[in-house]
Amino acid sequence: MSWDWSTAGKLTPEGKPVIKKDEDGHVVYHGKKGDFTYGANIPPEYVWFNGKVKYTLLDDKINVAEGFTPINHFEGGPDDGESRIWPVKVFRGMQPYDPVNQTLVIPHTAGKDDTAFWTNFNWEKAITSGMQSVGAPFSGKVDFIKTEMMWPITHMVAPAGIYMPGRDANKLLNWAGWALALLALIGVLIHGALRIVTRNK
Repeated sequence: MSWDWSTAGKLTPEGKPVIKKDEDGHVVYHGKKGDFTYGANIPPEYVWFNGKVKYTLLDDKINVAEGFTPINHFEGGPDDGESRIWPVKVFRGMQPYDPVNQTLVIPHTAGKDDTAFWTNFNWEKAITSGMQSVGAPFSGKVDFIKTEMMWPITHMVAPAGIYMPGRDANKLLNWAGWALALLALIGVLIHGALRIVTRNK
């Protein structure tokens, strides 16, 4: 449900990223990425949506005083004659930005070189490298802002009465599925054997 990059960088005495898990085995903190929060059976948020999504781009100015900076925004309203009410998951986080230029930044995270955050755990170096790679200006200053991103959830919601493997459990259906998979495998093996036997004819 949320991801806080601002807390990343905690290391063990051996220099390895600290990793913490909850009672369910989910990683709630990782030294490379920061803190995470999880949720289950969370009611969606609802927005008006006309099919158009606006994104915050690298050169867009950010107004920190407005609270959460939208990484994307579903456009629409009740009076435009085109919008419908859509259920969305709103994913919230804290991520680095340039407080002088007031823009989002691109950090170089992965890699074994000295400028990768997961190697040196230095935001200034990682962001300098990332911004240089796309030719974007960077002041050298780093701060963190609250951000949020909307994800449509209609493609994750199954109609009532639909059996979904991995979510639902029915021994008869599971055995039937495995039996069909086995028959398909046998058919493929027989077909392949016949092709080998008759290849010279």
